[in-house]
Amino acid sequence: MQVTVRLEGHLREFFPKLHEPRTVACERPITVAEIIEAVGMAASLPSSVLCNRVRVERDHVPADGDELVLLSPLAGG
Repeated sequence: MQVTVRLEGHLREFFPKLHEPRTVACERPITVAEIIEAVGMAASLPSSVLCNRVRVERDHVPADGDELVLLSPLAGG
């Protein structure tokens, strides 16, 4: 199973090694939280996660070929 992980917002600044989308290969289906941790980030850090442009919870199990977009907390005023 392969899932593409892409960062948006300030997460790209804090994780420069993940500036480009990364493909995560998994031997078995795993949760969004496990995928986030597999790329070296705390599962709680992204404020929202999109799977194929739909917001999902961290216990969601993506399918082979899905794209996860990790969004940073919003800031500003």
